[in-house]
Amino acid sequence: MNGNPGTTKTGRPATAPTPDASLFAFVLAFYGAIFGIVVLGWFVVYAVVCFLIASPLSMVPEELREMSPGQVWLLLIPLFNLVWAFLVAQRVPRSFQNYFANVGVTRFGDCGAQIGVWWAICFVGSWIPCLNAAAVPANLVLLIIFIVKLWGMKGEIDRRIASGEDDPLTAN
Repeated sequence: MNGNPGTTKTGRPATAPTPDASLFAFVLAFYGAIFGIVVLGWFVVYAVVCFLIASPLSMVPEELREMSPGQVWLLLIPLFNLVWAFLVAQRVPRSFQNYFANVGVTRFGDCGAQIGVWWAICFVGSWIPCLNAAAVPANLVLLIIFIVKLWGMKGEIDRRIASGEDDPLTAN
């Protein structure tokens, strides 16, 4: 050193150490992997949700459906699902209403339409900062109630088919 604290032996200014490129690559890969796992987890969870909604809908005769079971799977498309959730929440219960109206069963009321709309509202709210703290738990609870209601109606359709009580297309 030449006595000046900011220089090296050769008189050139001292530079701060640069981060190691391999460390940077590792950190980038680590956070990329975490992000990928979160996205994959979200996709798997919503694929299960789509199955749990589409499966009961498939029991409704095609002529009485307002939405095909395949269209439920459009909920997997990010951003588009924010609008599509409202259509699923309205059309799936209406399909069940059509079926039960044709067979003369009234005990299912709105077939989960109100719960479905509130689920869709909370689903959208779960993406809004600050609101999401309340909307995410409500979204989960309402989604579970909606799916349980759909599976209950599916069970009724299964029971009616197994007992041969009626054919929904010739009941009225």
